[in-house]
Amino acid sequence: DDLALAMQTFAAKSTIVIGEKGYSEKWVYMHSEDDYIKAGITPEMMAAVQPYYYNPLFVQEAADAFSQNLFHYTSVLTNVKCSQWLAGDLTLDGSIDSADAALLEQYLNNECRLEFTQWASADMNGDSAVDEADLSALNDRIASGTQTHSVDLDVIEFCQYPDYPTGCESVSLYMLLEYYGTDVTIDRIYDLLPMGAQPYEDENGVRHGANPEREFVGDPRSDYSYGVFNDPIAAVAEKFRPGVKTMRGASLDDIKAILDTGNPVLAWYVSASMRPIMYRWSWIDELGDTVYWPGGEHAVVICGYDDGTLTYRDPNAGTTVIIDYDTFLKSFDELGGRIVFYPDETEQPPAEVPEKSYFTTVERMGSMAVVDYQKKTGITPVFAETKITEDGAAVISLTDTEGKALDTYTIDPTTGIGTQEDGASVNLPQTGNNSAADILIGFGAFLMSAAGAVLLKLSGAFRRRKHEG
Repeated sequence: DDLALAMQTFAAKSTIVIGEKGYSEKWVYMHSEDDYIKAGITPEMMAAVQPYYYNPLFVQEAADAFSQNLFHYTSVLTNVKCSQWLAGDLTLDGSIDSADAALLEQYLNNECRLEFTQWASADMNGDSAVDEADLSALNDRIASGTQTHSVDLDVIEFCQYPDYPTGCESVSLYMLLEYYGTDVTIDRIYDLLPMGAQPYEDENGVRHGANPEREFVGDPRSDYSYGVFNDPIAAVAEKFRPGVKTMRGASLDDIKAILDTGNPVLAWYVSASMRPIMYRWSWIDELGDTVYWPGGEHAVVICGYDDGTLTYRDPNAGTTVIIDYDTFLKSFDELGGRIVFYPDETEQPPAEVPEKSYFTTVERMGSMAVVDYQKKTGITPVFAETKITEDGAAVISLTDTEGKALDTYTIDPTTGIGTQEDGASVNLPQTGNNSAADILIGFGAFLMSAAGAVLLKLSGAFRRRKHEG
């Protein structure tokens, strides 16, 4: 009846055992360095259990903060992840096969234990219980052969912390280039990355800043900067390895087709998939255009897929994440389906969306239509949904708070010229470009644009970091 021996024998691998006491991951998360020292937990003890810290109850922001706190105490980067795993993959090897079914059967016969992540993966029907029904569902999935094709590319894991807290795009580019054996460092990427002004307020309270379509907003080495979009990153990539391609409006099929050629995909996504993108900040760039910043914007490197999930390297904590298609596409599409990649030399790369030929971004067309309609009628629409049709026209639907249609604009996205529903002429570059930010923020307007559906909620000014919603 030696309690200390029992604790040592049966405690989970993520538990720090000191005598008769065990300190779980949750305890470590909820306590400070002073508490660790008082409990007799040395940095070496904590470093030994860090590889097992995978608590699916964490949202990504909490996981990132926990990783940084642990790094400060132990100088060891920690693979703390959020709640994303592959149902049925009990062996945690990225595939579902008979080995997973055998392990689940052993668990149900009380012949083995499962770590929490394995247990969560075993819950095939999502009813928070692991039982015979899950074994049956797992066997059905294996028998059905639903995993008919998969890709798994050997892209390195690399963490952006502590040197590049808002530099996920640069670190993702480093991982992409390193896959090809390119002679590159993150510092060299940083040196070539165009950087513009961190948003600031002038004497009239108007916010000004750089445009992420052209340059990084702020500095990737700052905790309080924002980010950059695909075109500037592609331009830097071209300097290290020629032949790079970039797209907006990329589809899941586009991504899978690129992966099938043996090439990873740098994609714009979010740091926390369970939270909606929030558009709390806007500012005027040096050309007078309004920038609406998507809070939570992130960049990752997609390195694999199977019939239901994508696999990507996440620079937030230097880890690998497996995520289902629907969850990924929700935010990926909202950010415009942005990717950077190297096409296979023997394959025809996907056609690029001619976004550069538009008179402004798809997202901004909706806001300009709101301004135009408000000037003409005195009524400010609360919702603006922009869709690019198959024939290339931009159709902007304006509605009120109850979803009642106010008007529909059909314009040429290359010129901004078109008509309203009643045939009246529209020239958005002339009439939709004055103080759009002030009008929209004042009325709390929502904008929806689709080349991927983009929801913009303008709700005042809050101090934020890049990965905050």
